[in-house]
Amino acid sequence: MVLSGEKIKSILASANQYALTSQIDQNSEFVQTWAEKIRLLCPSEMPKTYLAVFGVLLTARSLEEKDFLDVCHIQAGASQVGYSAPSIGKALATFAKEQDIDLRATSSQPMNNQPFTFRKFIEKEMGAKKNKRSQWGIFFGIAELVNNMKSSEAQIVLALLFDMRRTYAKPEAVAHGVRSDLQSTERFMELVSLFVEKNSESGKVGQAFVSSCLELVYGREKVLQGHSQDPDAKLVGDVHVCLNGSPVIFVEVKQAPIATGQITGFMDKVSQTGADRAFYFALENYKYSGHINLESIRKKAQRLNMTILVISSPQEALDTIFIHMMSNVRDFIEDFSISFRSRLVESGVEESLLDSYEERISEFVTFTVPGVESYEPPPK
Repeated sequence: MVLSGEKIKSILASANQYALTSQIDQNSEFVQTWAEKIRLLCPSEMPKTYLAVFGVLLTARSLEEKDFLDVCHIQAGASQVGYSAPSIGKALATFAKEQDIDLRATSSQPMNNQPFTFRKFIEKEMGAKKNKRSQWGIFFGIAELVNNMKSSEAQIVLALLFDMRRTYAKPEAVAHGVRSDLQSTERFMELVSLFVEKNSESGKVGQAFVSSCLELVYGREKVLQGHSQDPDAKLVGDVHVCLNGSPVIFVEVKQAPIATGQITGFMDKVSQTGADRAFYFALENYKYSGHINLESIRKKAQRLNMTILVISSPQEALDTIFIHMMSNVRDFIEDFSISFRSRLVESGVEESLLDSYEERISEFVTFTVPGVESYEPPPK
């Protein structure tokens, strides 16, 4: 049996719309029972792949009834009712990322992870690690229940999975006690620069910082912030300025010393996409004179018919956007402080780092988050 890509995408979109339009009856016993089973697959001790594979099985059952498809026969040709689970897995992983649905596994192909790798069937004795036997038992029991479902029931549970695992940004903060004189602005820039210099969290801080800088120039809706260390990232660069939804400026962000070759290599990649504008934020290079040969970069840009701006420190970045920002310069502290906080949240930094940022700039601005007392993250 071959499940077409269009049919897979259609069932994923239908389940997502069902969830987004609040059609799930949260009070029904069926939904409450399955909500609890979904929660069983989410604790930290549960292998991450299980939740994503659960989504694959639900999608398969949503597409066909049991008489035509055994969802535990996961490899094409495994039996007369077999199917290619990896084909669903890849589509589901891509869809979940686009729709901000956290299926725990970060791989673009969850079926390639143990113990499912190259297996024809999901079976009770499948070689799960000894220290994960109890977790495997939970997953296998749930997989059998999915296999015995009606297609219409699986579609509801798939929508429920999307609803429960959709990530929601925390409410936007409101700034208070903001000063607007030039002396205060210069001191604020200094404090923000020091915060960026002292914190990275695997590049999340740098990306959030640069996203905020670009946001004040181009507007929030045009700045697309990537995910630091994303193994499935397909776009060249870490941050992008978009026009009509398509990247037009490609931006690389590094919080480590960078040499000329790394920048020219990035320029080649940008040029290969057909773009002609790039920014490179080498935020540590102000400490290392001579690591970047700007003349070589200029000549490379001429050959590629490209414009590129190289920034070598957080302070230089702030000075540059302060001159070019779209909003009133008197609003700089308020606009940037809120934007940077929001981008840090979007990056998924630890709460302690968020607290550190707020404390560092507290002499110029304090935050409140409207409705934060009633805010509840999606169940994990």
